[in-house]
Amino acid sequence: MNRFLKNPLVVRSLVGSKYIENAVKSFHSLRLASKQPVKIIFHDDGSCTENDVERLLSQIPNSELLRRKQVNEEVEDYLKAYPACRKYRNDSVWGLKLLDVPLLSNSLVQYSDGDFLYFQKFDRLFPENQNPIFLEEKGVSYATHLSTLVLRKKIGLIKNFAAGILRFPKSIYDIDFIEWFLSKNFTPFILGLAEQTCYSSLLCDKDALKISNRSFHIQLGKKDFPKHKIALHLSSAEKPYFDKFYQIALESLKMNNVSDFIYEEAENVTPITIVEREVIKKYLALKNWH
Repeated sequence: MNRFLKNPLVVRSLVGSKYIENAVKSFHSLRLASKQPVKIIFHDDGSCTENDVERLLSQIPNSELLRRKQVNEEVEDYLKAYPACRKYRNDSVWGLKLLDVPLLSNSLVQYSDGDFLYFQKFDRLFPENQNPIFLEEKGVSYATHLSTLVLRKKIGLIKNFAAGILRFPKSIYDIDFIEWFLSKNFTPFILGLAEQTCYSSLLCDKDALKISNRSFHIQLGKKDFPKHKIALHLSSAEKPYFDKFYQIALESLKMNNVSDFIYEEAENVTPITIVEREVIKKYLALKNWH
């Protein structure tokens, strides 16, 4: 038997009613592109209708969906001693990605958002080694100022860390750190970026590898993307173009081109990184003022 058939890729993903069609297209393209069989476990953010569930499961074979109300009791029972985690889970759907996904995973946490499209075939999304994996994106943001996190609180963070695609052993998941982080009254504090910031810290100094942006393209606008990239990430602002690029992906995958993802060693955020970001921000502000 093919070694990929023996070990199917099990990936979890957070889904909601607003972008259910994009999730269908995203994971359909993943299943077409990956030579390794893929099983998706969807986590409902609480907004999915019965029609959404039927659409998702009928279009993505070998998948299942966990209703939020179905897992609430189990997760909330685990979080009894973690009030800040419970509050974050109730206040932000990203709490489900930070808490439910790893808590309900087995020994290995594997996750993907539903806003990627794949244009070339590949053997497997994650390498066969056991290193933690994340997606590299330039200019990502964190829940509060980097100077506060790194210089004042001495929190280790990975540079250019995006939590859209993740893999890590559950053994490095530290709920006590997450509780500590969420209980701090950072000012300012961007609720929607707390999840990404926590993951960046959890994977820091753990021999993590990044999926290089030489493999993934971050789409800005409706212009065509570089043909040598394996996959495309469409941010919230680019979601109106999702169907256009999905059709291109389907045509591209018919060519049977096979590529390998490029993995590189992670780099930590340093004081120099912080200074560089501040200089760039001031330069752009000055340029726009003129």
